[in-house]
Amino acid sequence: MTAPTRIALVGALGRMGRKVLSALAERTDLRLTAALERPGASIGTDVGVAAGLVAMHVALSDAPETALAEVDVVVDFSVPCCAARLAPLCAQRSIAYLVASTNLSAADMTAVDEAAKKTPVLVAANLSLGINVVLALVEQAAAQLGEDFDIEIFEMHHRRKKDAPSGTALALAQAAKTGRPSLAVSLDRKTGTRDRGAEELGIASARGGDVSGDHTVFFLGAHERVEIVHRATDADVFAQGALRVADWLRRQRAGRYSVRDAITKAR
Repeated sequence: MTAPTRIALVGALGRMGRKVLSALAERTDLRLTAALERPGASIGTDVGVAAGLVAMHVALSDAPETALAEVDVVVDFSVPCCAARLAPLCAQRSIAYLVASTNLSAADMTAVDEAAKKTPVLVAANLSLGINVVLALVEQAAAQLGEDFDIEIFEMHHRRKKDAPSGTALALAQAAKTGRPSLAVSLDRKTGTRDRGAEELGIASARGGDVSGDHTVFFLGAHERVEIVHRATDADVFAQGALRVADWLRRQRAGRYSVRDAITKAR
């Protein structure tokens, strides 16, 4: 019988951390062995109890150096991201590292790149299966529709989401730029003193209610438009995606991977 994949969850009491804990409680092939939070966040108590779920017999820790003693993969939903601290530790111990946090700093990205030389690493703005198929579609549409179509992105999330635009919207913009490298992303049109640039890709954001995540990419041509839409109706999809990718990642060799790798190479 194959031993379950041992998971360390960082940001365990956050919105997504709680979703991952709930998903883990349903699995037998994956086992939570460490849960990390900021100092003072119910440290030492059972993480399941602290999260308002069932007891999971894993105490919350704020010390990754000791908490990651027996771990196969780290799933990091920390806010702000703490990859600069965790990535070197994962590399040293050959622990796979899944970064599901957004807005990584330059120091975080440098640490991730260095860690990938010694252990498998994956940085993902969005872990749903659907959005990662959408990324490929956006790249293809941008390349095939070309300069005759303007491209705009709109994203909406729940009222508690702090970053705007979302990491997913930025990933969609990058996909469009991969298909059409001349594009330049615009995040600010407040001045109202100029026309839209021919190669300008605008991103607009809205926040409110309990929206898990809506993203639309518009391709706007003369007399026609194409819309590629993804709507997440429950954040559980991101938790399930995180566990699926984490289990795949820990079986890979050292290097940088994408969710698209996990989707295509696992089949």
